[in-house]
Amino acid sequence: MKAFLIALVAAVAIGFVASVVLSGSQQLAYQKFATSGVRISEPGTNLVGHKWNGDPTPADFTNETREKAEDARADSKGS
Repeated sequence: MKAFLIALVAAVAIGFVASVVLSGSQQLAYQKFATSGVRISEPGTNLVGHKWNGDPTPADFTNETREKAEDARADSKGS
């Protein structure tokens, strides 16, 4: 029983030390892979604009997009 408790304490200690070491060496992807040709000031907002909220507007829907949606719906029912 004594050996089991020692092994349990050792496993917890090794896990804690490993998590501290690994979290200290991690970098975010946009920091790690930034090159001289890439400008990322605010990841997420610089791609779509400040006024974008994710909700489609009526101007986003055209007859072509409606036809594609209807075709996709028909294909999914047939399979």
